[in-house]
Amino acid sequence: MADDDHSPPDRALDDIPDPIPFGPALTARLAQALEPLEPTADERARMRRSLLRRARGAADADGTITVPPGTGRWAPYQPGIEARVIYNGPDSTSLLLRMQPGSVLAEHDHPGTEECIVLEGEVALGDRLMTAGTFHVAPKGVHHMPITARTGALLYLRLARG
Repeated sequence: MADDDHSPPDRALDDIPDPIPFGPALTARLAQALEPLEPTADERARMRRSLLRRARGAADADGTITVPPGTGRWAPYQPGIEARVIYNGPDSTSLLLRMQPGSVLAEHDHPGTEECIVLEGEVALGDRLMTAGTFHVAPKGVHHMPITARTGALLYLRLARG
């Protein structure tokens, strides 16, 4: 996915920023090693239709972006946890995490600041209980211990890049 794709996505979790991104030097070397491929006429037509559809649907008339309920699809993330990317912009990704009761989000590091709002249910981060309406911020570089959904939960996350 391109970083300039601001449309409401209909993609899997591959769109979530990699917690261990490649450095610029390695990325450049990998890109140089790739051989360009000429798309077929059918592939060019499909790409054109997709880009035009995204351009038409990406922004409202006033320049804002509105993502209606049900846009995108839920994709498996970790056992008992599904995610749905709702916005992928140049500086951040916004997504919903749906956690089944007893599911555990594995410990992880934050390459960028992460903001979270518990929309439904409750989750525990260590001995900290977060219920519906709780706002939580994990600054860049912070290591999160496992997060457990006691009752099941729906979380909104905004993941900043770097």
